[in-house]
Amino acid sequence: MTDHNSSGSGTKRLIDKLSYNQISLISIALYIPALLLPTPFDIDGQPSGFYPYGWFLLLLGWLGLFSCLGAWLANPLIIYAWAANRGGRHKQAFRCGLAATLFTLIFLFVQKIEVNEAGHMGWITGYNAGYWFWLASCGTFTLLQGLKHVRETQLTTEIGS
Repeated sequence: MTDHNSSGSGTKRLIDKLSYNQISLISIALYIPALLLPTPFDIDGQPSGFYPYGWFLLLLGWLGLFSCLGAWLANPLIIYAWAANRGGRHKQAFRCGLAATLFTLIFLFVQKIEVNEAGHMGWITGYNAGYWFWLASCGTFTLLQGLKHVRETQLTTEIGS
């Protein structure tokens, strides 16, 4: 018999009610503000004028791969994770979401970034709401996807016993 007063039962009920598509929608809802908010990070103590909005970084951030800045890879990974989730490939979606989350976290360790076409570098001195929404989108997807998988495994085990 299940004790519904236990500390984890509320989380279990929430995870049981969430569909995989709803998990993707929550992640997308967090991703959209990251695209629309200005300057996801500060450079040399000022909001970056060279990187005006998250959508700009989504479109042109792949250029950072040439300077060994792989954090941008989180974008195609999380988008693929949403698609895999929609297609019923939930384990693959989790793995891609986890990789996306790790790539967003890597950006916390980047100290300098190119600030103009001439290749001048500036110090990253802060992270703004756009960055945190981006991280929250990837992290929330991964966490909820993982919890959903674990919960389904528990339910299958309980039914099989």
